[in-house]
Amino acid sequence: MASRAALWIGGAVVVAGAVGGLLWLSLQGAAEFRVDGTDLHVAGELSGASTHRLEVLLEENPGLERLVLGDVEGGTDMTVIVGKAFLIRQAGLAAEIAAGAEVANDGVLMFLAGSPRTMGAGAAIVLTDAEAARAVGLPYDVSLGADQERRHYVGTELMAPDLAAAIDEVAETGGERRIGPAEAAALGLLGAEN
Repeated sequence: MASRAALWIGGAVVVAGAVGGLLWLSLQGAAEFRVDGTDLHVAGELSGASTHRLEVLLEENPGLERLVLGDVEGGTDMTVIVGKAFLIRQAGLAAEIAAGAEVANDGVLMFLAGSPRTMGAGAAIVLTDAEAARAVGLPYDVSLGADQERRHYVGTELMAPDLAAAIDEVAETGGERRIGPAEAAALGLLGAEN
C-alpha cells in the first residue's frame, strides 16, 4: 500500500514539474502587452501565442487608437507576424515606434500595418540578414515561403516597395541596416494615411 501511495505521489510530482516547465517555456521570450488609455504597448518577441493575446486585447478594448511598439524582435514564423499585422490593420490603429526603441526584422510588419505611422526620437527599424540575426539572438524565418511572403506583404499589401527593396538588399549583402526616423520618412514609411 505504501509503495502504491509513493507511486501516486511521484506521478503527481512529475506532472506538476512538467506543467511548471511548460509554463516557464511558454513565458520565455514572450511579447509583453499593456493597454494605457487608447494606446496598446507591445514589446518583446512575437510568438504564435501572442497573436491570440493581441486578438483578445483588441476585442476587450474597442477604444484603442494607437499601437506603440517598444523593442520588438520579430518572430520565427512569418505567417504569425502577418496575422498580427492583419489584426492591427483591421482594428484601424495608428502605429508608433517609441523613442529609443528598435523594431527588428519581421516585427516591422506590425508597424507598417498601422496608419498613420510615426517614430520617436532615436527609434529605429533594424533589418538584418538571417545569419546576423542569429548571431545576436534574434529570431528570423528563413524559409523560401517566408521570403516570398515578406516581399509581397511589405511591397504590395503595405505599399512600402522601397522598404521591400531594402530588406532584399540586406538579405543579399548580409549584415545590418538601421533605418531611423529621417530615412523612414524618405522611404515614405511615415506620416499621413499609408
